[in-house]
Amino acid sequence: MLAADHLLALVAALTLVSVSIALVAWHVRSWRLIRAELPRGAERDYRWRQFRRRMQASSLVGVLGVAIYLGYLIPYQTMPRFFLAFWLMVIACVLWLSALAWIDVLATRTFFATRRHAIDIERAAWQAEVERSERARQNGSSV
Repeated sequence: MLAADHLLALVAALTLVSVSIALVAWHVRSWRLIRAELPRGAERDYRWRQFRRRMQASSLVGVLGVAIYLGYLIPYQTMPRFFLAFWLMVIACVLWLSALAWIDVLATRTFFATRRHAIDIERAAWQAEVERSERARQNGSSV
């Protein structure tokens, strides 16, 4: 029978690996749809970079799941340096995962802010055209 902490480490690892596999499959499916629908251009380039970031982050979740279980198996008393080096690498992976998440947030905000700005410019130009047409119509009917 497995000890409770051993079972907990195994469940945590299997959960993270399962989530990782599901996320990778989701990202691949999404990218295939986007690639088929979007012509080459700025949005497709943005979506490609987003896909790469998210694939890396999702894969790293699975690696961290495996690392949690392997870290549980490393005997601290007999291999303290290896134990420390291993968990420092796990912490580095968590920090990299956090950095990828923040980069994704910033890239998404920047991309959509740029799109929103372009739409606002188009809306202003369209509104100005409507107002010119309205003035021309009013000037023509008052004569």
